[in-house]
Amino acid sequence: MLRDETGIEAELIRAYTTPTTVGGFNVSWQQPKPTSVGIGVGSLFVFAAPALREADYAALAQLQLRGIGERRQEGYGQIRVCAEFHLLASSTAEETHQ
Repeated sequence: MLRDETGIEAELIRAYTTPTTVGGFNVSWQQPKPTSVGIGVGSLFVFAAPALREADYAALAQLQLRGIGERRQEGYGQIRVCAEFHLLASSTAEETHQ
């Protein structure tokens, strides 16, 4: 999905995921929504990619804004690309080793 959404060729290195059942109730129709299996909150995917270009960073920023997958209009599919704490932890580790 990452390649389809951004055009970035990346290799999945590791995934820490928890499956979850996605369902709900449609109030207008007074009917349950179909259930499906989704990826749980807090799941993590680690990718390795060759050097990224400016356009790749822009594509990742857009992906973070719009989300990925199905039922995004219902709040599903939210993602975070390289959260700030990753950069803080990295810079702290470098300072410690100097």
